[in-house]
Amino acid sequence: MGTFSRLLVVLVGAALALPALAHAEERTLTFTTSAISVEPYGVAQQPLLAESPKLDGYVVGMEAEVVDAQGRVQGRDKVMLHHIVFAKIGVPDYTCGGAAERFFAEGEERLALSLPQGYGYANKATDRWGLLYMLMNHKPKRLDGYIRYTVRYVTGETLTPVKPIWLDVRNCTGPDPVFDVPGGGKTFSTFTKRASFTMPESGRLVSGGGHLHGGGIRLELQNATCGTTPFASRPTWGGPKPLPLLHEPGPTKMSSFRSTAGIPVSKGDSLRLAAVYENAAPHTRAMGIMLLF
Repeated sequence: MGTFSRLLVVLVGAALALPALAHAEERTLTFTTSAISVEPYGVAQQPLLAESPKLDGYVVGMEAEVVDAQGRVQGRDKVMLHHIVFAKIGVPDYTCGGAAERFFAEGEERLALSLPQGYGYANKATDRWGLLYMLMNHKPKRLDGYIRYTVRYVTGETLTPVKPIWLDVRNCTGPDPVFDVPGGGKTFSTFTKRASFTMPESGRLVSGGGHLHGGGIRLELQNATCGTTPFASRPTWGGPKPLPLLHEPGPTKMSSFRSTAGIPVSKGDSLRLAAVYENAAPHTRAMGIMLLF
């Protein structure tokens, strides 16, 4: 879904000032970017520095959407949020290293982050966030969109901290993690793209969900060491299609999991991500991404 290397040279955005809290509290914080102009039938994508909570605490939930100047949510037929990725700048990514840790993303499936009770993604008042967006305009005139994202944030108590594990069938190979499904197969034939990651430590996976593009059938998390498939994220199709089509429509939903007990993994386990697509027809710029905690 892109790279965050350019974020380090973007001008620092305005910070959100919050009063100090002396007791445990969960609140919902809302942030909105400045206007993003998208040309007629065009695409806009850019990294930005993102506002973040200016108080030590934990992210326990998060979601994003595109709104107009009046704060009304824009549908798929106007300025559509194709995808957005958030990262913490200056913290190495769990699977790829580098200068930013990816911790939240949404695509057309609008899979919000919601961690199980008692768990949270730790955040300091001094931490800096960045985002990378891709918006599509399905109208014959230039439109402005504003990315509005909400953060459910816990302060005043200690939660079990989670680490975001970004798995991608093209992980760490470049700024545009896509692949093509060749097509030409028989009816009901499939094409699978795989990638593996060796766990550097033991722990439990307590939350996760997937991202596929048009033609996707399922996204499997396999433990090749144990010979098991502890989770598969499956798409839901349907809903209104934006016209004109600027790309093959993606799923409207992807299945996810949350578990306070978690899925156990051991240091040295080989986690394999398998993106399964139908192969009777070709599908260009396919993806297979799963974010785990």
